[in-house]
Amino acid sequence: MAFGYQDLLRAYRSIGVDGQRVVALNTDLRWLGPYENMTGQTYLQDHLRALKELIGDGTLVVLTASTNLCNTDQPFDIECTP
Repeated sequence: MAFGYQDLLRAYRSIGVDGQRVVALNTDLRWLGPYENMTGQTYLQDHLRALKELIGDGTLVVLTASTNLCNTDQPFDIECTP
C-alpha cells in the first residue's frame, strides 16, 4: 500500500516535528516504501513541503556532505568530488 502527503504529515507529527524544535534530517528516503505520487521530484518536494508546513519559521538542518569517497583510496578534490 502506498503512502501519501497526509501520511507524511502524520508521521512527522508523531515524532514531534513542529516549529518549536530544531529538526535535523539525515535519512535515505528510498527505503520508506512506495509513495502515491512517485513522479519526478514530487516525492522529495512533498517531504520538504510537509516539513515546512510543520516547522514554519523553525529550523531544518540537512546533511550536505558527500560520502562518495568512503571506503575508496581516492583523495578528496574540492573541484571534482560530487
